[in-house]
Amino acid sequence: MRRVAAEFNLTYSLFADDPTPALADTMAAFHSAVVVVGPHGAGLSNVLFSAPGTFVVEGVCNVPHVNLCYLWLAHVLGHHWHGLASRAGCEDVVDVAASRVAAAVRTYLHIWSSRLQL
Repeated sequence: MRRVAAEFNLTYSLFADDPTPALADTMAAFHSAVVVVGPHGAGLSNVLFSAPGTFVVEGVCNVPHVNLCYLWLAHVLGHHWHGLASRAGCEDVVDVAASRVAAAVRTYLHIWSSRLQL
């Protein structure tokens, strides 16, 4: 993600929640994001603080265990959501190839950068 961000002259930030940052810092980080990438989980609820139009790339459980609650949240908030299915079960971890994540993020950043030129 760091390399992909650099390709578009963006800053890569890793949101770590151990220890949990102050709410104001969390809100600022997500509000300034162009793209939010993460596995399915409670941490993605922070997209609530993101500006409309933010791109959300979520690693989701494989069928039939997929939960689309963040798709709906993204839709309601005016975001663009893209789900990447886990390669296998997701009891312990959502397993998505880094190359698939990078490809999805690059695609969305191309869309984002083309809108800046309008």
